[in-house]
Amino acid sequence: MSTKSTSKSSSTLLIFLLVLITFPFWIGIFAGAMGIVGGVLGGVLGVVFGTIGSLFSALVGLITLPFKMLFGHNPWGPHFNGYTFAVIVILVFLISKSRNRG
Repeated sequence: MSTKSTSKSSSTLLIFLLVLITFPFWIGIFAGAMGIVGGVLGGVLGVVFGTIGSLFSALVGLITLPFKMLFGHNPWGPHFNGYTFAVIVILVFLISKSRNRG
């Protein structure tokens, strides 16, 4: 009975020593695998959120385009530019055409 107990405790001690001695090897493999998983996940999330951000920026640009065309960009207030003149000419033309029809 004591030989079975001694052999079981010896095998447990041997497994513990084997795990302790090989720790640098298997922790390196585990950390490398986690790094690969994290890198792939980060790349996928970067592409997804980069695409969403670009689409949102394009939408904001389309919404603000008429205001940019009318007022231009001036930190001290609105000013008129060539786009403003073109928009005013087109609006006057469209308004005069609609009044001539009626």
